[in-house]
Order: sequence, then C-alpha cells, then structure tokens
Amino acid sequence: MSVPATIETERLILTPIAPEDFAPWPAFYASDRARFIGGSLDPAQTWFKHAQLCGIALMGGGQGHWSVRARDGAYLGRVGLEQAHGWPEMELGWTFLAEASGKGYATEAGGALRDWALGTLGLASLVSFIDEANAPSQAVARRLGAAPDPAAFAGYPGCVAWRHPVAGGAA
Repeated sequence: MSVPATIETERLILTPIAPEDFAPWPAFYASDRARFIGGSLDPAQTWFKHAQLCGIALMGGGQGHWSVRARDGAYLGRVGLEQAHGWPEMELGWTFLAEASGKGYATEAGGALRDWALGTLGLASLVSFIDEANAPSQAVARRLGAAPDPAAFAGYPGCVAWRHPVAGGAA
C-alpha cells in the first residue's frame, strides 16, 4: 500500500518524510527532548536515524513517517506509523520540535494520521508507546482518546502502550 502524497488538517500539512527534512534533527537529538525517544544522538547517528525513518515506508503495509508543517511552511515535527518485525500491532508516534510544543500540533497531526490509518488500513488495533515519564505525550494520547493498556506489548523498556479507540470499540 502506498501512502498519500499529503494529509491536510485545518492548520497542518503532512507529507511523507524526505531527506531534505533532516536539518532540525541534529539539534533536537542533542537536546534533553531526545530522552523520551531513545536518548541523545550525535549528528552522524541522527543522519542514520533520519535515513531509517525515510526508508520505513518501503516496508509496506501503510507504514511510514510524515513531516508536519504549518500551512505557512514552517517545519514542526513528524508523526509516523510503524510495526517493527515481531511487534504484534502498529504504533502511532509523534515527535515535535521545542518551538512547536504546547500548541496542539501533535494532537492535530496524530489524530489525522490515526484517522487515515484506521480508515484506510482497516487496522483492528493501534497503540502508542509512551515513556512512563513523558507527561506531555501522555496528554496528547489522552486527547486522542487513547488509554493505557498495561497488558499490551509496550515496544521499549520504560514505556506503556496507550491503546487508541477503533471504530465500533473502545480504547
């Protein structure tokens, strides 16, 4: 399955992540904000991480990451869908730059990608793996209607799976 060229919301435009979206990420991964997504990376490691995210869509099944921009073109962050080998279900994730935080962009972009994934891919389930100490990301998950599912596979040490509601069911 191929991903759409764009997903648009009232304030945002999501496009498939591309090599040219790399510029803000070395500073992000050098900051304290990286602690919730695996920790700091040096510029070379950041480049490899970006290349990995660019390539995930090639794995198929609707997986992929989108760059998130404001309608004025300002780069804000990214959202993505992944189901790594051995994971029992698809993960919805979001990572935003410091200057984009606290403005509802993660909720808006995450909701748009969630709706696309559930509607187009017909997923039976969707989770977000969130670090136990990441209160802002937990708040985004709550606003998206997700709830912690302590019994679910959580992806990474120190994370909790937040289960998103699907059509006809509850979180």
